[in-house]
Amino acid sequence: MPYILSFVALLLLAFAGNRWIRNQLAKEDPVERRKGLIRAVLMLAFVIIVLLTVTGRLHWIGAVIAASIPAVKYLLSIALRLLPFFGSRFKPSQTQSNPAPTDSGKMTHADALKVLGLSEGANKDAIIEAHRQLMQKVHPDRGGSDDLAARINQAKDVLLG
Repeated sequence: MPYILSFVALLLLAFAGNRWIRNQLAKEDPVERRKGLIRAVLMLAFVIIVLLTVTGRLHWIGAVIAASIPAVKYLLSIALRLLPFFGSRFKPSQTQSNPAPTDSGKMTHADALKVLGLSEGANKDAIIEAHRQLMQKVHPDRGGSDDLAARINQAKDVLLG
């Protein structure tokens, strides 16, 4: 009897997984389709690892190693984002020995529109929305650049100020 229930549960899981994968393949956006397929492959690998561990065919240390792969991938992506930062720590900075001329930080109205990706005559709501969307993408807390975030903030201040 337990084998029959296990078999029925496995069939239901396979049916649900098949429907979910078909749903992912039906998406028109290739980026969303790719993300869905990657999730499906990772879930399938997770289910296989759990089944092998539960049945005793995979040692628990192997399961821990396999489960740590996504964490390593995440930490590696963070380390690769920080690589330019660490590289600049060990090189002598050019700005200390020979400072580049600056334009005293002034941004024109046209430059501010270009930074936010807006056209002439944009209203206050459009400026705020463009600023919000750009900051969500390039915020330093999300691995973005401090300089780029400062330019976006400066562009908003120029247009609203």
